[in-house]
Parts: sequence; structure tokens; C-alpha cells
Amino acid sequence: IEEAYGDYMATDAYANIQAVVQESLDKTRDKVVFHEGNSCPEFWEQTRIVGGINVAESILRSAVSMLDA
Repeated sequence: IEEAYGDYMATDAYANIQAVVQESLDKTRDKVVFHEGNSCPEFWEQTRIVGGINVAESILRSAVSMLDA
């Protein structure tokens, strides 16, 4: 499974998805964004493992930006 996902991550389609997600994060960097996602620990862990994205980092940066404002 890891090899197949690694192959997928090397495709143009994955690069496009990653670029769109990053663009969205960049646009909302200094804004309060409400997200209704699955907040269970398994979702966070699997997102980090499979997608290489640590959702907690974005949420913590958002919280810190509100404190700094």
C-alpha cells in the first residue's frame, strides 16, 4: 500500500491537489477559518501518515495568529 501511495504521490494529479490545498492554506493564513471536519484522533493520525499533512500544525498556527492580532 505504501508503495502504491508513493507512486500516486509522484503523479501530476497529486501535485495538483497538493498545490490547490497549499493555495487555500496560503489564502487563509491570516484569517479565522471554521472547519467542520472529522475531529477523531484516527482522522488526524491517518491524514498525517497517508497525506503527509499534520492538520494540527495549521490549526495551531491559526490559533497563534489570533493571539498575535
